[in-house]
Amino acid sequence: MHVYWASVLVIPLGIIHDIEQIMRGFLWCNGDLKKGRAKVTWTDICLPKHEGGLGLRSLEVFNLALMTTHLWNIASNRDSLWVRWIHMYKLRGRNIWEVHPRGDMSWGWRKILQLREYVKPFFWTEVGNGLNTSLWYDRWCSLGPLIRLLSPRDIYREGYSLNSCVADLVMNGVWNWPQAWLAKAPDIGSITAPNLMDRQDCLQWCDANGTKSRFLVKCAWEALRPRGVEVSWYNIVWFAHSIPRHSFNLWLIMRRSLKTQDNLRAWDVGPNVDLSMLRCPLCDTQRDSHEHLFFECAYSAKVWDYVRVLADLDNVPPTLMDIVATLLAMCKARTTRSIFGRLILAATTYFIWNERNNRLFNKINRKPEDIRDMIFKDFDV
Repeated sequence: MHVYWASVLVIPLGIIHDIEQIMRGFLWCNGDLKKGRAKVTWTDICLPKHEGGLGLRSLEVFNLALMTTHLWNIASNRDSLWVRWIHMYKLRGRNIWEVHPRGDMSWGWRKILQLREYVKPFFWTEVGNGLNTSLWYDRWCSLGPLIRLLSPRDIYREGYSLNSCVADLVMNGVWNWPQAWLAKAPDIGSITAPNLMDRQDCLQWCDANGTKSRFLVKCAWEALRPRGVEVSWYNIVWFAHSIPRHSFNLWLIMRRSLKTQDNLRAWDVGPNVDLSMLRCPLCDTQRDSHEHLFFECAYSAKVWDYVRVLADLDNVPPTLMDIVATLLAMCKARTTRSIFGRLILAATTYFIWNERNNRLFNKINRKPEDIRDMIFKDFDV
C-alpha cells in the first residue's frame, strides 16, 4: 500500500513521521513507542546492513526515488497520455528544468518540481543529433547546465533564446560560440564539440561515479539514500544460516548499543539509583559493559569455555575483540568452522544477555551449565 501511494504522490512529512513512529514502536517496544526505548537512531537503522544498519528503507527517501520516475518520464518525453498533458498544459514548450514553482500551482505539481534539486545532477543527456537537448538546462557536458554561466540577457543579446538546443550552436563539427559568451564564461571554450549523428538524443542516468545506465528506481534509491561507513563485522552478524533473534542482538553488541550499566543515563533509571554502586549481575565484581559482559566476566568466560569447542575456537582468548578478530579472518569462507563460529558467537552472546536481564529484573539465576544446555538445544547438539 505504501509503495503504491509513494509512487503516485509526494507523501507529506507528517504522515511519513507517523508511519515511521509505528515502525519504531514495533521494533523497540512491540507496540506503542515509548521514550528511551530506542537503542539505535532511526537514521542509522535505515542504513544498509554492510554500513551498520538494518537495511530498512527511509520512507521519505524512498518516496523521492519513486517520484523520480515522473520527472524521468517528463524529461525523456515518454509516450504516455499524462506526459503529453504535462507538456501541453504545464510546460507549454518549456524545459522541465526551466519552470519555477509558484504558489498558484497545484500542490502535487509544485512538489514534483521541488524534487528536481535532488535528482537533477543524475540526469545526463547523451547527444545524438542535438535537436532535443537543451543547450542551457540539460546536463550534456562536464560543466553541467550552462544556464549557470550565462544570464538570459546574455543569451538573448546574441540572438539566441532559452529554447536553443545543442545543434543550434554546432556548425560543421565545431562550436559557434559568440565572443561575448567566451569573454564572460571562458570555460565553455574548453567543451568538446559533439559529433552530431543521425539518431535521437538519449537521456541516461549518471550515478556519482559517472557510470551511465538506463533509469531504474533502484538507481534513484542508491543515489539518494543515506550513507554510512562500511563496517568490517557485517559478515559476522548477517549470513545465510544466521538465527534472526541472535543476529539482531549481536548487531546491537557490535554497535555497542545495548543498555549495559556503563551506558546508562539518569533518565534510564530511577532517581534513587546510585550508578556508581551498580555491579555486573553475573559476577558482581564491577559495572557491566559490552567488553566485560562478553566474555571477560568469569561467568561468561565459563560459558564460552563450554561451547567454543563446537566451532574449533579452543585457542581463542575469551574476549569479544579476540573472538571477533578471529572470525573476521575467516567469515567470508563457507566452511563449517566459519559458519559454526558465527552461530556460536551469536547464540552465546544472546543467552548471556538474556541471563543478565533475568538476574537483574526477574531475580532468576541459572548456572553456566544451564546456558550451555540452552545453546546446545538451539543447535540440537
